[in-house]
Amino acid sequence: MYVKRIFRKCLIVAGLIAMVGVIGSIIHHYQLRAAVNQYRAELKATGELVELSQAVPSPVAPDRDGGALLMQAIELLKNDSSLLTTNYATSMKMVAPGRAMVAYLQPQVTDFETTNSWEDVAAAVQQNQKALDLLSGMVERPAVDFKLRYELGTADDSAFTSLNLNLVWLKKTVQYLSKAGLVDLHNGNPSAAVANARAMLALTSAARDQRLIISELVSVAMCAYVQSLTWEILQSPDITEAQLAPLQADFQKLDLLAGYQQSLTLEQVCGDISLDRWRRSGDGLQRWLDLLASARTSIGLPDAPKGPLVHARQTLQIFLWRYWWSYTDELRALHGYEILQQTARDFQKPTGYLAACQQQEAGITALGIAKLDDEPGSITYIFSLLSEPEDLHTLLSKSITEIAGTSQRVMTYETAKRIVITAIALKRYQLQHGHWPEQISELTPGFLTAIPLDTATGQPLTYHRKADGTFLLYSVGEDGVDNGGDPTFPKDGASASFNWLNPKAHDWVWPQPATPAEIDAFYQSEQHRRH
Repeated sequence: MYVKRIFRKCLIVAGLIAMVGVIGSIIHHYQLRAAVNQYRAELKATGELVELSQAVPSPVAPDRDGGALLMQAIELLKNDSSLLTTNYATSMKMVAPGRAMVAYLQPQVTDFETTNSWEDVAAAVQQNQKALDLLSGMVERPAVDFKLRYELGTADDSAFTSLNLNLVWLKKTVQYLSKAGLVDLHNGNPSAAVANARAMLALTSAARDQRLIISELVSVAMCAYVQSLTWEILQSPDITEAQLAPLQADFQKLDLLAGYQQSLTLEQVCGDISLDRWRRSGDGLQRWLDLLASARTSIGLPDAPKGPLVHARQTLQIFLWRYWWSYTDELRALHGYEILQQTARDFQKPTGYLAACQQQEAGITALGIAKLDDEPGSITYIFSLLSEPEDLHTLLSKSITEIAGTSQRVMTYETAKRIVITAIALKRYQLQHGHWPEQISELTPGFLTAIPLDTATGQPLTYHRKADGTFLLYSVGEDGVDNGGDPTFPKDGASASFNWLNPKAHDWVWPQPATPAEIDAFYQSEQHRRH
């Protein structure tokens, strides 16, 4: 009897402890939820949180909708990829710091992957001419409505698979137009090359208008292609001031900073929709995790562990995430988005972005979110996301570090865009006056309404006319230090890439044409390095 009484008491105590645990867990759940709701209310009161209807793109006006043109062109281009493979040609190939090869002037289209004639590339362009003509119509219709169902959230693979496919093809269309532009220049037709560059800018704008981080990254990559072709156009002795004026105007319409801020807002709103769906049903989150596992397998990574115990463990984790972990993570993510939004606003100020980036990094570090080393969009970055199963404790907040890297990339190409606009204005001045201006201020008001600012410092871009008949135009780059227009790299930061926007470069210098000797030295060095 005594043993039975002791056993009964133990059961009662165990039951009470379990009851207290359950009640405590329920109380903790509501405390976490209340903390998140309170912070959301504070953000909404200050305008930091908006409704979906306020964040989605405005409806595309029929007279500006180039969607039909784009889709027709894509269907045609799918039948022939030779222009992007065996007949590839590269614009503005950097062969030394501050020096680029004028591709269209070379006797052959030469790269380390392909070597062929201009006749080969021209034939590939001709095969795709109908599609390229359709894309040229995008200049007059630079908007596209991909009919995205933002109300389903960004985690709904059926809603956004089409967007990803369309973005892939948008980038390819820009690559096609770039190669066609090089052929135009080689054939002495800079007017056609300008038309292709303008179509590239229209497509870049169409990608950016989708207002998501992935579309922002793709638009930045597309912008890089059109900047390179523009450099080639500016080397043409047959280009005219009248041909350059509309190209400059199109560049000036491309607002990368506003696009980034809009994408932040919509990304957060769509993320909230996915979060709500995952909390309502663990099946939604399970499908998302299964999708990531499938993606890991599709790129050749080892399959994640499987089996009843693994499934049971993940089911338990999803339960814990839905009722406890997700609220702590959501609160951290909300603070993170607030930091990102403040950084985006600071980018719009004419004070330079370096301080804003430093404040962003400090704020994210203070949140305790691990920083990813690889920039968004890189192969290593993608592999880092897929290489291991998701940590549900940071499922929401880790996106903050992923997006934070996007801001630096956007600012890099915003800087490049401003330099390109200034370079076009300089060429227009030179064509009209027969010489380069003595001071950059001479470009206003005839060619620029205002001198573009260096995003790193908030001061006008640096320009000098040189005695040899060329000019020096540059940004001080990511270190914020004016090194007098030095495009080289520190001795301890050597890079195999001569990219003029390389973060290791002392200054970001708008390249001058390379000499034949510099081009030969580059190819000899590359052949030696590869063999």
